[in-house]
Amino acid sequence: MMKKYLLSIALVAISAKAFSQDAPLVHANVDSPYGVCDPEACITLTASLENIKETTGYDVNQITYQNLYPYDGGTVIPPVDDDVFGPAFPLGFNFCFYGNTYSSVYIGTNGVISFNAPATGNFCPWQFNTAIPDAAFPIRNAIYGVYQDTYILPSGDGINGSYTIDTNTQNVNYYTGGTAPNRYLVVNFNKLPQYSCGIANLQTSQIVLHESSNIIDVYVKSRVSCDNWNQGNGLIGIQNAEGTLASVPTNRNTGAWSITNEAWRFLPNGNDLSATAFQWSKNGVVIDSAIENSLTVCEDVPGTYDVTITYTDCAGIAGSVTATSSIQDDSVVLEALAEPVDLSICTDVETAIFDLSSNTAIILGAVDPMNYEVNYYNSYQDALDWNNSNISNSALASYMGTDGEEIYVRISDITGPGCAVVKSFTLEIEPFTVTPEGDTEQDFEAGDTLEDLEVDGENVSWWDAPQAGNELPATTPLVDGTTYYAESENENGCPNTENRMAAERLAVTVTQIALGTPEWTGSKFSVAPNPVKDILSVNAPQSIYSLEVYNLIGQRVLNASPNTPQAQINLSSLAAGTYLMKVGAGNRVKTVKIVKE
Repeated sequence: MMKKYLLSIALVAISAKAFSQDAPLVHANVDSPYGVCDPEACITLTASLENIKETTGYDVNQITYQNLYPYDGGTVIPPVDDDVFGPAFPLGFNFCFYGNTYSSVYIGTNGVISFNAPATGNFCPWQFNTAIPDAAFPIRNAIYGVYQDTYILPSGDGINGSYTIDTNTQNVNYYTGGTAPNRYLVVNFNKLPQYSCGIANLQTSQIVLHESSNIIDVYVKSRVSCDNWNQGNGLIGIQNAEGTLASVPTNRNTGAWSITNEAWRFLPNGNDLSATAFQWSKNGVVIDSAIENSLTVCEDVPGTYDVTITYTDCAGIAGSVTATSSIQDDSVVLEALAEPVDLSICTDVETAIFDLSSNTAIILGAVDPMNYEVNYYNSYQDALDWNNSNISNSALASYMGTDGEEIYVRISDITGPGCAVVKSFTLEIEPFTVTPEGDTEQDFEAGDTLEDLEVDGENVSWWDAPQAGNELPATTPLVDGTTYYAESENENGCPNTENRMAAERLAVTVTQIALGTPEWTGSKFSVAPNPVKDILSVNAPQSIYSLEVYNLIGQRVLNASPNTPQAQINLSSLAAGTYLMKVGAGNRVKTVKIVKE
């Protein structure tokens, strides 16, 4: 069997922290291979600063509505009056809006956030009827989401309807979260009635401001137009301080419209804010010379690479973000796969049918077979090239092969960069083993065993019957007049047959020969009764110094040393069956077969 490895390199671009609508964050992006097929090949990692632009203008895109942030649990604007702005709320971070930087905001109860202080006390205007941009709009330099005349007092004013709200759950509240440089402000307008329309339809919406990226999200769970007040007007959008620039979703400018479960994102679309510095490290160790946006490594590639990017935000304040890329040697898993086994078939002809696919399960073992493609080839080069000359899947289970033919199998990892390994195995055709050769009548001396008989054949075994029966150990003592049966089998297990006929065994009958002294005569030697139930009597012409009883697998089960020409041995402890007994008397040893009833 031989084994050959195919190693190639494939680079797959991935992002260390992908931008998604769920996380509009400033982050470092790394295009890198996540796996390599050759750990010594060169790879290049390239980093960039993502999702940070000047706020000179905005794009607005619809995003999937999700409950990413709770609608309650924040600081509540106390319901002491309707149509009010809360006091200036310090964000704890800088937020850029239409080219200006702010550290605090004003939250109005009518669904609006303004970066300007209220024009009149803490009054939040409720009446509007023009579309934005509008230099005369009542609230500018603001985020509208949804701007409408909501009502936050616990009870009505007695003029425009009397209704009650539960300020524990129906309120305007706000909170901050996250960690620098990606903190956020969440402002909730939760389950609020509209003025003059009572509690038939409650209004719930949310505005989220994201640090560094300066992205604005508006989530609207429910907005129903109150057509009998202020013309049912509502507004989603943003507008600069002068009222000259605005960004508004389609059909969501000032007007009487109703929606549920809708969300919009306002993305700054000005110039990119450039990174000011890069620093790379591998496995936690800083690479002093790696201070560019790309890093090329040409040896010992696998490892964990980090890049820290420093930048200056729109307020002129330095910040930094880090990205990580873990690169692994994908060839290791392939090299650890099991080797295919050589396939053997017993036949008398030159070709045979083999099931090549039986090696697939052996090679893949416990790994997920869905992650790999396995192809069989007649040539190593074809397997290396991964071309279309592979043996078809329909032919694998009934492949017509020849003795000594080599098959190449390519295992490709289809989940990573395309690493592959090529292994091989051999087809072997073994002829059927013929009947062993030897004399069918052989002499033996006392104490000889089956291994002393002379028989030619491969892996000869001995049996007590011409077919089936019991296999006998080679150490089995020979018994005078007994016939033993020899069977052979080649190394690959092909049975003992000729021309594919029924299995044959060589019958060998043995005769004990004298050891230089006269043979015991029947009148001087006896073993009786045979078959025997318990007490067996043995008579010999000389003093019996040893009686040894063996089972048919060569184990001694009883022995005695009577030292007298007439002896007895008790077999009552033995199970019924056939046994061999060696009788040692004078200078002779004789083996006899006895049957225990």
